[in-house]
Amino acid sequence: MPRLPPQFTELIASLELPLDDDFVEPLAEFSAAELVLIARQAVNLLGRGWGAAMVELGAPRAAIPAPITAERLAATPGFSDLLAGTRELSPGERDGALIGQIQGGLQALAGRSAGAPAALTLPRWGADGVFGGEMLAGSAGLRELGGYAVENPYVFAQADARALIDLLAGRPAPDLFAAPLRGEVSAPPQGAGPVGRIVAIAEGIAGALEQPFVIEVGGARYSYKARDFGVEPAFNGMLRAPGGIGYSVRSGRDYWKCNIFGGVVLALAEVPVPTHSVGNFRHFPRAERFGEALARSRGWKMIARLDHRDPANTEVAVTGEAQNEEIRALLRQIQPGDVFFADNPGPPGHDGGHTRICVEAAAPGDPDLAPIFAQARYDCALVQRDGVARLCHGRQIQFWLLRYVG
Repeated sequence: MPRLPPQFTELIASLELPLDDDFVEPLAEFSAAELVLIARQAVNLLGRGWGAAMVELGAPRAAIPAPITAERLAATPGFSDLLAGTRELSPGERDGALIGQIQGGLQALAGRSAGAPAALTLPRWGADGVFGGEMLAGSAGLRELGGYAVENPYVFAQADARALIDLLAGRPAPDLFAAPLRGEVSAPPQGAGPVGRIVAIAEGIAGALEQPFVIEVGGARYSYKARDFGVEPAFNGMLRAPGGIGYSVRSGRDYWKCNIFGGVVLALAEVPVPTHSVGNFRHFPRAERFGEALARSRGWKMIARLDHRDPANTEVAVTGEAQNEEIRALLRQIQPGDVFFADNPGPPGHDGGHTRICVEAAAPGDPDLAPIFAQARYDCALVQRDGVARLCHGRQIQFWLLRYVG
């Protein structure tokens, strides 16, 4: 069988699986024959609504097979022999029908298991019915996911068959022809001004705990969940935003994304936001550099700027009632739509700063003077009140408050 289209191989390497209908746009350039090939050899990497999207793009519905299930795999001729331990498969095996079903099962685990080993996707050849090097790698990925070892890693035998069935049983197949799943929180209402868009988008992403926040900007569709902005990646792929923004998000590359969250909100709101080139993509400034750069952008005004660094040692803060009162005065000025940056104590760039977007001003009479901010915290983006208790007494030592005035 032919190999999968290289563009599809690149797609599954860069996006969170399964490939639901949010990611159908890159395949619009494929021919109907290429879509059929993808359906035949990679249907189990696809997710809810994807079959309907492929039909819209020209693939015959009859050419799109149903995703595999544990029950159907167990009923495949020859698989019961594997389960019984009376047969094993090795490179060069000629039973292409059985091998293809097993390969579909491996891909299904990749498409239905967050953080599954990439080898399970069989990215070059897919479920082609050939027991070669990619099948061996996929079998190793199965053992990694299942947490077991075998004496002979060059065969697919009883332990592998049992693990594949057991793991598939707890991972239901998606409905490829379901209606498209859309976020409960939609784009800002039409006619909302820039400040209203900033607030609605920030709240929308931070509130997207189960269903994604979905928005169309410049003819392109963007989708986010709150966990996309946690320190530990919620998926493997590219976190994209308008203006050529792209951040590689991979397991094992944990980093704070507060500046990414703030920058993405501004980019989606279609207001000027500073970026710089990093390879083929663009990135936002670090939080402790973002304020000064945003102040130089068209339409932005610096409302307040505080510097509480000790001149004798700029890695620590000068603290006292005078500094606390300056922070209180700053908090009283913060309005919905404002972007608030702060720098943490320590060497420059050591532990960075923090980016917040105000969605509600401090409540009258609140002794903590705490506005509600949308922001990326450790686990995810969320909204929370931050006021005197969190900002004063040297906990953060530089502050920038920016407002979009058009």
